[in-house]
Amino acid sequence: MIRNIRITIFSLCLALAFASCQNGGRIGKLFGSWVLEEMSADGEPLPLPAGVEAGFISFQGVFVRFSIDYGMEQDSRSFATWTRVDDTITFDFDHYSDGTEPGTGGYAPPAWLFFDRLEETITISRLDNSHFDFFRTGSDGMIYTYKFKRTW
Repeated sequence: MIRNIRITIFSLCLALAFASCQNGGRIGKLFGSWVLEEMSADGEPLPLPAGVEAGFISFQGVFVRFSIDYGMEQDSRSFATWTRVDDTITFDFDHYSDGTEPGTGGYAPPAWLFFDRLEETITISRLDNSHFDFFRTGSDGMIYTYKFKRTW
């Protein structure tokens, strides 16, 4: 029960942050939501998990939301803070959720993107008004490449 209350309060706070104006976020082209077009590991295409219709990244201020959509009634979300220096973004999942270990619950790294560390660093390869492409080296040594398209 307490866990549900905490999740609800956190979700409401995050919704308010995402509902605020873009100028308050001052994050430029990253602001908004991006849908995954394709991803690969060492050049080999990677599918989304079974039953998943789409994957999204949404930026507002210092928060980022990773979500996958299973259809009209079901989705899965995780959250992180992020920082950017030039073409490098670091996602920080090292936050507590409901008194559990850092990087669990709502702060778990998104497994559907093959993120498995509490701090993931990506390198932007393309960022314009409609495309957000990046790559990273996984803990398994593979080069993961991602291509996203702006939804709003």
